[in-house]
Amino acid sequence: MSGPAIRTWGLTKHYGSVEALCDLDLEVVRGEVFGFLGPNGAGKTTAIRLLFGLMRPTRGRAEVLGRDVHRDGPAARRSMSFMPSDSSLYPFMKVRQYLEAFGRLGSASRRRQRDLIERLDLDDSRKISDLSMGNRQKVVIVRALQEDVPVYVVDEPTRGLDPLVQQEFGAIVREIRDDGRTVFLSTHFLSEAEALCDRVGILRSGRLIRVDAVADLAAARVRRVTVTFEGEPPAALAIPGVGNIQRSDGAARFEVRGSMDPVIKALAQFDVADLETDEPSFAEAFLRHYEHGGADGADGADGAAQAAAHGEARDA
Repeated sequence: MSGPAIRTWGLTKHYGSVEALCDLDLEVVRGEVFGFLGPNGAGKTTAIRLLFGLMRPTRGRAEVLGRDVHRDGPAARRSMSFMPSDSSLYPFMKVRQYLEAFGRLGSASRRRQRDLIERLDLDDSRKISDLSMGNRQKVVIVRALQEDVPVYVVDEPTRGLDPLVQQEFGAIVREIRDDGRTVFLSTHFLSEAEALCDRVGILRSGRLIRVDAVADLAAARVRRVTVTFEGEPPAALAIPGVGNIQRSDGAARFEVRGSMDPVIKALAQFDVADLETDEPSFAEAFLRHYEHGGADGADGADGAAQAAAHGEARDA
């Protein structure tokens, strides 16, 4: 079967006068990791619930692998596995019992289940009630990714995971993509989207503002860097992509757009005591991106500034 993995036309959901999602036109191709990026309250979870037919849209429609999620809902849902951000677990069950029970309900592979348990270092003999937050998140990940389906939808998958487990999760996601399957990943972490995704769609206040290749989004990112030197900082720092350089107290502070590789190579000629980088928050990165984003820049920048100043409500 050809065609996109996920496609929506004018997908819209209102709650009374509240516009949770408006006119979402989106196409996710097969065999990619697509990031659905936006702050809390942007409408990401609403869109996912509509994809799974958990609610009816106010207007518009959605298809998964060419199947309408409402007219052919059961078939569409059988082709997907869902990892929700607020998954409820059964604390009285042991991990193994829980995963096997859910595996029997779907198309889980026992071999794949064992592989995921080992790679995520999950003790499946323990009761769920005895697990830490991070280990509970591992259970949710295994439950979703053990399914043998062409499309995986994961909502905020890495919260509570330590960095090593996050890296392993990323490796698993890339293997799924390389196998020709599709991962639709919802997150409000820019760094997570950049690490895992091929393309991202940026959602603000229920509207899809832009779809970008991750490489383009990464090129627009600005980091703040502080370098402490052994002695006074050099009078000249000729580094590509560096701007707004300030020197004081034996340190140089500057902003870096794009890759850090030229910075590291340029600093190698000096005696460096310490190097710190401050990755921008989502709102800051979003604002920076749309300050340089062409025709959509003003609208996106205003929205990011509002998000930074006032915060966002959680998804409806």
